[in-house]
Amino acid sequence: MHIKNMSFFAFETHIIWREYDLEDSWYTNLANQMQAKLELLKAEKGIDYVEAGDAEANVFEEGTPEQLELKTMFTDAFGELGRRHGHNLSFSLSVDSLSRITPMKKFDYKPAHSHSDVDAFAVFYLDVVQGQGGDLLLHDPKFINQITFCSSKTKTIVPVRGTLVAAPAYIWHEVSRYLGEHTRWAIVCNCIVDWESKKDIVSTDRAP
Repeated sequence: MHIKNMSFFAFETHIIWREYDLEDSWYTNLANQMQAKLELLKAEKGIDYVEAGDAEANVFEEGTPEQLELKTMFTDAFGELGRRHGHNLSFSLSVDSLSRITPMKKFDYKPAHSHSDVDAFAVFYLDVVQGQGGDLLLHDPKFINQITFCSSKTKTIVPVRGTLVAAPAYIWHEVSRYLGEHTRWAIVCNCIVDWESKKDIVSTDRAP
């Protein structure tokens, strides 16, 4: 008997996880800029940040050195994410409309969700108090998995200041309840891959 072995491993998902060690002044400056943006929205428009539209909430509007460097950090992370999945992609960060500050106050949490209207997302942690909750939980997209053929269905990332995580949009994720006394700051950025770039991707959905 002759058996031709065509077995293969499939459906791996790469997650980008980086920790940036920057000067204290860099974090302080960016945090002050984000705080000023929240206060300006309340003063000029009489609305809370979470109620603001995407254009009003633009994180990178002022183009400060810190904002431009963070924009580059997001760009690099999304570029690596594409390469890890075998593609050199052209993409738009949507930083002008789809990047938001995500402050968390004591007892806040974020339920499980995905970013279905974009291709990838990333989050950068600007101010973190360790040991106070607010952990990032990433869930296996193969949600119907049984324990037999998979490892843990959840990956927990305990962020520190300077942590950046980027992942495909289909990765469901949540943030555990935050128990710190002062507001925690993070910034979310979304990525949209250009249509022409998508068309150039060679289909890999056929088994060998």
